[in-house]
Amino acid sequence: MSKSVLISTFSIPYRGIASWTTRFSYYVMSRDQIDYIICPNDEMLERKNDIKYYFATKPKYLKYKMDRWIKYYRFYSYWKSVEKILETEQSLILVIVDNPGLLKAIDYHARKSSKRERLKILFFIHGYSYYLTPSESEAFYDMIDELIVLTKKSYQFQLLHAHSMSCEVTQIYNGIDSKRFHPVGQSKREELRHSLELERDKLYFLWLSQDRPKKGLHIVLRAWETLHEKY
Repeated sequence: MSKSVLISTFSIPYRGIASWTTRFSYYVMSRDQIDYIICPNDEMLERKNDIKYYFATKPKYLKYKMDRWIKYYRFYSYWKSVEKILETEQSLILVIVDNPGLLKAIDYHARKSSKRERLKILFFIHGYSYYLTPSESEAFYDMIDELIVLTKKSYQFQLLHAHSMSCEVTQIYNGIDSKRFHPVGQSKREELRHSLELERDKLYFLWLSQDRPKKGLHIVLRAWETLHEKY
């Protein structure tokens, strides 16, 4: 049976705040389906005892410069960790999240060393699309065995802009911690509005994201203005 390996350029469980690192930190600590983790050994929360860790060197500027002479050198320590695990395991399921550079490096070294057939690569796009050209898309999907997307629209968009998609595709919605976020009844809603001094008949929009331009808050605010003017 294939063992599963999560490969990340962030320490997992992660101490900081980000969407997919929070998701996978929670998943790793609450499930027993990850056997190995390859990641840097910094800013890490308490590790889970039944997971085997292999620590890789975080890509730094000097390593990016070395890429000119040694292809994908900045991720070479990650590949060496995969090779180390393959010394004791016949086959592996590799999980890579939102890092096309890491994906390219693992696929390149795996093919170069004739070990690609022993790997199944699951790649999570934790956004919408990388907006690749059709030729770039074809090469990208050829590196992946199973692509995981957050929305059906994301899959349809990528399918529309690719010559072909050679990998399997699965849709998994973004995770929500139901201990923190859950629906409440009307009486509780009114109680909360009163305690927070919110107007009873006014609509409120809760923004659950960082306030950075790429997250699109300015677009949402413009949409609200348009809706307000029209209705």
